[in-house]
Amino acid sequence: MAKWGEGDPRWIVEERADATNVNNWHWTERDVSGWSLQRLRQLLLGVRVAGPEGACQLTDVNKLDGEASINNRKGKLFFFYEWQLRASWLGTSSSGVKYRGTVDVSNLSDENDMDDLDISVSLCKDQPNTPLLDLMKRTGVPEVRRILGEYVHQLKSEFSQGMILPSTNEPKPQPELTQKNQIKTSRAQVESSSELLSAAAHISSTPRCSSSPAPCPSGVRIPTCSFNLKETFQTSADELYRTFINQEVFTRSVALVDGCRGGRFQLLDGSVSGEFTQLVPDQRIEMRWRFRTWPSEHYATINLDLEDRGDETELRMECRGVPAGEEDSTREGPRCSSFKEQEEMAAELFSTSLPHSNVVEVVEAKKSFIQLSEPEPTFENICERDTDQPNGNNNVGEEGDSWQAAHPTLRERNALMFNNEQMADVHFIVGPPGETQRVPAHKYVLAVGSSVFGAMFYGDLAEGQSEIHIPDVEPAAFLILLKYMYSDEIELEADTVLATLYAAKKYIVPALAKACVTFLETSLEAKNACVLLSQSRLFEEPELTQRCWEVIDAQTELALRSEGFCEIDLPTLEIILQRETLNMREVVVFQAVLSWAAAVCRRQGLVVTPRNQRAVLGKALYLVRIPSMTLQEFADGAAQSDVLTLKETRDVFLWFTATNKPRLEFPLIKRAGLVPQRCHRFQSSAYRSNQWRYRGRCDSIQFAVDRRMFMAGLGLYGSSSGKAEYSVKIELKRQGTALAQNFTKFLSDGSSNTFPVWFEHPVQVEQDTFYTVSAVLDGNELSYFGQEGMTEVQCGKVTFQFQCSSDSTNGTGVQGGQIPELVFYC
Repeated sequence: MAKWGEGDPRWIVEERADATNVNNWHWTERDVSGWSLQRLRQLLLGVRVAGPEGACQLTDVNKLDGEASINNRKGKLFFFYEWQLRASWLGTSSSGVKYRGTVDVSNLSDENDMDDLDISVSLCKDQPNTPLLDLMKRTGVPEVRRILGEYVHQLKSEFSQGMILPSTNEPKPQPELTQKNQIKTSRAQVESSSELLSAAAHISSTPRCSSSPAPCPSGVRIPTCSFNLKETFQTSADELYRTFINQEVFTRSVALVDGCRGGRFQLLDGSVSGEFTQLVPDQRIEMRWRFRTWPSEHYATINLDLEDRGDETELRMECRGVPAGEEDSTREGPRCSSFKEQEEMAAELFSTSLPHSNVVEVVEAKKSFIQLSEPEPTFENICERDTDQPNGNNNVGEEGDSWQAAHPTLRERNALMFNNEQMADVHFIVGPPGETQRVPAHKYVLAVGSSVFGAMFYGDLAEGQSEIHIPDVEPAAFLILLKYMYSDEIELEADTVLATLYAAKKYIVPALAKACVTFLETSLEAKNACVLLSQSRLFEEPELTQRCWEVIDAQTELALRSEGFCEIDLPTLEIILQRETLNMREVVVFQAVLSWAAAVCRRQGLVVTPRNQRAVLGKALYLVRIPSMTLQEFADGAAQSDVLTLKETRDVFLWFTATNKPRLEFPLIKRAGLVPQRCHRFQSSAYRSNQWRYRGRCDSIQFAVDRRMFMAGLGLYGSSSGKAEYSVKIELKRQGTALAQNFTKFLSDGSSNTFPVWFEHPVQVEQDTFYTVSAVLDGNELSYFGQEGMTEVQCGKVTFQFQCSSDSTNGTGVQGGQIPELVFYC
């Protein structure tokens, strides 16, 4: 008999507080199918490859069947997983044509190495052959294989923790993988620079203060907790990412950091240690780490997600497996050092690790660290105080006398001077009386950026004023102008973009003006088209003017009935009423003109009466083409408005009815409007005695275009067995959201012609986005149908691409079926 404590360690019953699975002898199992489903989908949707042929990316995971689990027996880990998956890919050729296909993996399991995976790539049935298929086979397949290997690696590193319980009787064994679970994975090297784990140690995992912390007892199940933190840093995602993995940053204590996947790190003189399990440059860092005072060999998992938001980066941190009782200290950061010491460490950390950020960014980022251990003031309040200072918000004095050395580029140093009192040699009083704001500036910077300021400060007639009043520019717009001149940064918002465009034009800053015009073009729609038309004429921007006319012509009724139409000036009203291509009935034009006149009366403090409306309209009234109305429309509308004189009303009635027509002041010819274009997607049509049948089921197709156009309606086939009337519902959707629909009827004459069915108003369709059109018909079942369908059709200036829709339940697809025509304006 062996002595107490001697012999085969498997048979020595250790003392365990939880009495659970002594010596890891019993079989334990953990189901990780749920995590696997989520992780596989996340990894696959990040696959993107590019080459001379174009670019392809996985857009959806259509099938993901299988399971995954981890088992422990006698101190050994067994990984079981088996998955079958299918993903959709979208490719865009170098010429801009889009293609769709699928990727299938049938044997992702613990029995196969990564190199043995069967990964097949194919095009959808209705897609023509394309070099993008070779790109996916050549480059996409290895990338999918790498991603699946990454999943297996994470499965083994992330979920093996806690499966083998620690023991006091023997050194902690490393998890032993069975031969069948050993896979071939490539070690993805990431750019080697390494840091801010020190800050992560302070933000996310610092021990409670203790002069000589005693290690927690091992040999028991560790109760753990999880939590999330979120911070915002005024720096770019790539700089923040490099900060986390850059060893050179650490100057206050000994640190070792191997900044690659699988690389290990030790920070704060060994107080924190762990390894990187995944690195996605500029996006995500995953690591296993532990604090020295935690139970032996117990590691927590930290995931850091970086979201680049232009001039700032949001850092989201997820902590799992933190020992219970350590949550508060992990959240709050170090309490054993004074607040001043923490501030100095954070200051050193950021001044070293963020060399390309301006001082404001350093200060804000530093405070976002410090506030974790100081409840007041909050980070939000600190930021508000920093950004709301009326006399400059970049106090470089906080950095001391050497702030210039911390910012090596001229652009960074200039950016620090924006809205800054330091060295300011001129001040602007901006805004109308009672709403002014005093803005500090530097003559040299402004003169370099604007010829107007150059002449103002250094020209032959330069004035030496220390304060300059600018009452016609909004303060917010002026600050946007100055920020661009100091730092090349442009920050535009819908509420201030017009005022900013005015400032850019006034001070001749063409790059900022162009950015404003581009912003306006992307936000252009029927409700603001008339206002933007007025502004584009004022600022002499012909491209924006043309875009406004495209919207107003196609969606005239929506544009003229919008609130924005009532805000335009008289010259803009007149030029709109002179437009030959307005696509609406004249009676609606007349009603819109009366609404505009009523709004002007209210703005001028006049009572809204027919007499006052006519007075503010002036000669613009004679641009309305009243004779082009029907007699009924005139009698029910304009004749009873009291805006026309009795003579004008009588003359118009005589013009409609008399043989000898009187002379009228109003234009007589009806507006030409827009001629609708038709995209026909079939090369021929046919009918048979047993098909095509309308049975109240949905015919649907998806399409995309390469430039903006306006969808007006559909052309549909009618009865193949003589004259018939149909009830129809047509609908246009984008990503499942209905944009327009209409219930109506049309009469078929028995021919193979198409019959137009219209939406109530044309709908704006943006480029490079797939839309779904559908039709549900009720009437004579037998119908003509299209065949020899085309996936791509050039119609005028617009190229259409078609693909099958899952909404179609009546057999319509790309190759054949219904919805032969799309009717549109462009």
